[in-house]
Amino acid sequence: MLYLDHNEAILFRVLTSFFGHDHVIPNMSVISVCGGGLPERHLMPELQALFENGEAERPRNSLPNKEIRLDSMPAKLGLAGTRSEMLPSSPCRVTRWAKENKCLFTIVNGSGDPRMVIEFFSGFGESVTVSDVEHQHYLRPILRAAGITYCTISIEEFAEITDPGSSLDFFSFLKAKCEALGMTL
Repeated sequence: MLYLDHNEAILFRVLTSFFGHDHVIPNMSVISVCGGGLPERHLMPELQALFENGEAERPRNSLPNKEIRLDSMPAKLGLAGTRSEMLPSSPCRVTRWAKENKCLFTIVNGSGDPRMVIEFFSGFGESVTVSDVEHQHYLRPILRAAGITYCTISIEEFAEITDPGSSLDFFSFLKAKCEALGMTL
């Protein structure tokens, strides 16, 4: 069963009316949006430090080595050539986050490939939650590296789009957002 709040349900109806019911997928996991694995880490410079600190697993297109050798570590650690046992890889924080977190709405093309993620996000004005900060910190660079457009709508923008007396319609809003992101509809 799909649980959406009032604004999310209205946005879902608007999106399905615009893109078609088969092209709007609610609550798709981030890892699924990215095709089942994280994009190449060099494509995500904002998250490079997490990869270097061992907080993310190797990207799906790299060698499938899940272990590290002590003799392959830098000599400055004093470990090079001392032992050859295998050590388990470090925690996979970003990958775990991508598996556990969802995108509000994912727009897919006729082949079922994700092309755009649309979510509500009004910024960090009045209140900030750790999950909101983490969501924005990870999601934007992951989707950018995967070549998927990330479009956010504030509650104020959404209220104007859905106001019958407003001159702003959904298509004009989405077109302006996409142009600002360097994409065309």
